[in-house]
Amino acid sequence: TKRKVTLKWTGEAINLAEMAYGIWLTGQVNNGNAGIAEIMGWLEVNFQVSIGRPFRRWQSISGRKRVSQVKYIDQMKAAILKRLDDENA
Repeated sequence: TKRKVTLKWTGEAINLAEMAYGIWLTGQVNNGNAGIAEIMGWLEVNFQVSIGRPFRRWQSISGRKRVSQVKYIDQMKAAILKRLDDENA
C-alpha cells in the first residue's frame, strides 16, 4: 500500500514555474496535452505553494539576462552532473 506523503515547496516560486514550463514545453504530462495552467495548478496544490499567473511568470523568466534565463534548470543540471561525477570518481 502507498502512504500519502506531504511535500511542501520551500524554494522560490519562480523556480517551480521554470520547472513547470520545462515540463509543459517538452510535453511530459498527458502526452503533451496538459496546459501550462493545469500543470502549474497541480504543482501549487501538491507542493502547497502559490506560483502565480503563468504568463506573468513567463515574463519574469524571459526577461532575465540571456546567460541565466533558465537559472534553476541550470542549477539542477549542475547538481545532477556533480553527483554523477562524484559517483564515477
